Amino acid sequence: MRFMLTLRNGVAGACAVPTNMHVPRLSAKWLMLVCVIALSASHTKAQTTLLYTINYVADRTTMYVYPDSLQSYLIHEQIALLPVYQRDSVIRMVYTNKDVKNITYYKADSRFEDWMTRPAKSIVDKKSVKLYNSSGMLMLTQTHSADYKALYSDLKTQMSTLGTDLIPDYVQLTNTLKSNLLANGFVMTNLGGGTYRFVKDSVEVRYNNSRKMNEMRLYHADGSLKYALLRDFAVNSFGQTTPVLTQERRPDTRFPGGCVEEVVTTKYPTYYMVYGGTGKIEEDDMAEDELYISPNPATTETTISYPPEQTDNATAMVEVFDLTGKMVIQKYVNASEGSVVINTSSLEAGVYAVIYTCALLKLESQFVKQ
Repeated sequence: MRFMLTLRNGVAGACAVPTNMHVPRLSAKWLMLVCVIALSASHTKAQTTLLYTINYVADRTTMYVYPDSLQSYLIHEQIALLPVYQRDSVIRMVYTNKDVKNITYYKADSRFEDWMTRPAKSIVDKKSVKLYNSSGMLMLTQTHSADYKALYSDLKTQMSTLGTDLIPDYVQLTNTLKSNLLANGFVMTNLGGGTYRFVKDSVEVRYNNSRKMNEMRLYHADGSLKYALLRDFAVNSFGQTTPVLTQERRPDTRFPGGCVEEVVTTKYPTYYMVYGGTGKIEEDDMAEDELYISPNPATTETTISYPPEQTDNATAMVEVFDLTGKMVIQKYVNASEGSVVINTSSLEAGVYAVIYTCALLKLESQFVKQ
């Protein structure tokens, strides 16, 4: 399947910020795919086999291009035009029953002042959006609307036909694709440097096979820009061709006449897919007992937070497994302390499963080692 737009975590992120902040606007097809990923969640307590997990870290910068100096705008407009920086670590767990639970860890976000209580993690599933602070405490639960829930059923059905290739494909300009574009009325121009442009009516697409670049531009009838998307790809350490940069350009609708243009640049220091392992998604109305791992992705160490036991000196066990099922870390902890720091410096890059066991309580989660 050839994807023309990149997967984004805009739905989860939009739930965590004021409504006047940037929310990506995609085509109907891509909105459906993104919603599938962001809205779906398992509604079973049973253990299931994890089909695959998509992990990526995104550095996103939103800039604004305007014709006059910033001082020529009103104060509230000047604030709206300030650059926005975000760094998110997104882990999407996709199960064999085609359900999805989307978890986003917010590493940094310049939209929040230091004095504001900001979310550190959001979870979007079938029923609701949940926001957690840096201590793992639940800040907010927002139930989806009836329309939102009704849409989920259709999206879940649609997802079963999409297959398992959820990493956006790099589209290479082949002779067949070139012939198809020309046969459909596109006019081709060689721009040099390996870039070929195809134009028809209000649509323009560009391909560069040597630098693995795809670009699409849409124009209004008067020739002004409606939307533009640039994507650069590279081969990661897993041998997968994945996005390394996307850039979106569009007029900012808050300012009439198209005088302000929004430019959103997203870089992916990490973007890959892995297979195997086990997972579980619990029903929304169950207790909020779960593991919270930060930082995630981890480099030299990470903290695993768990529900503290009321009994002093109660003993629990934390186990870490790689994707082959091999236990790589085992540590006994004081269950009343609520957290433990584990050293991850000796672990190879990849995804690891964490199991916390205390008496009859057993919790599971995952983290990424960079």
